[in-house]
Amino acid sequence: FNSLPEKLTIYRGCTKGRQDGICWTADRSVAEGFAEGHRGIKNAKPMVYEETINKFDAFFAFNDRREQEIVWRADIDPKTKQSEMDI
Repeated sequence: FNSLPEKLTIYRGCTKGRQDGICWTADRSVAEGFAEGHRGIKNAKPMVYEETINKFDAFFAFNDRREQEIVWRADIDPKTKQSEMDI
């Protein structure tokens, strides 16, 4: 966590409309993989959402399974603006 920059660009890959989840990643390619689906489930409308946050708005960060995961609640900060990208 200490090595992260003060501002983070993070991504969430999911089906369209599920962007308020808490699991995000600092790696866009990881998000693209989750957008397509995981655990044998394909997403009907794969999307990648992008957000720029202050690192101290994250609850924690870890890199298990090399996912560069950032745990953060998108629904608690009305100042942020999400970008939505079809993949």
